[in-house]
Amino acid sequence: TGAITTVAALDFEKTGSYTLTATVTDNVPDNSADKKITTITATLTINVNNVNEAPAVVVPGTLSVDEDDTLKVAGISVTDPDGLPQTGVEPGELSVKLEAGKGTLALTDTSGISMVAGASGTKTVTLKGKLAGLNNALSKLGYAPEKDFNGSDTLKIDVDDLGTQGSG
Repeated sequence: TGAITTVAALDFEKTGSYTLTATVTDNVPDNSADKKITTITATLTINVNNVNEAPAVVVPGTLSVDEDDTLKVAGISVTDPDGLPQTGVEPGELSVKLEAGKGTLALTDTSGISMVAGASGTKTVTLKGKLAGLNNALSKLGYAPEKDFNGSDTLKIDVDDLGTQGSG
């Protein structure tokens, strides 16, 4: 008896099935006349079940903007480990909700995606689309604080992969 462990986790998005070949050699000769050493080989197939891996948001560090000015918010992107293109599989759509506490958000390029709630120039907007289109829109995101506002604000970003599980 024993356990087999892997150096790294088996990832469905890389390979859905793995083959393990184990060879055991008994180095003690048997009692037969030729004193042969016994070797046994077995092959095992490991099928990996797909699970929905959560999407992630990459954000820049702290940003700053002068009162009554606008800021291009660079450095925001979203990823989805199991929504990446795979052979013969179209990656799924994601939903991204942006919410500014003390300002408004401007989206200058929404080509290839849908604005499903809110609008450019408001505090809250929800986008839906493929990864590339969403990241393109996020790369051009603008922020403007409320008139005469100074202090800290927070941009809240929620991303939902809508259940995308790659090819599984």
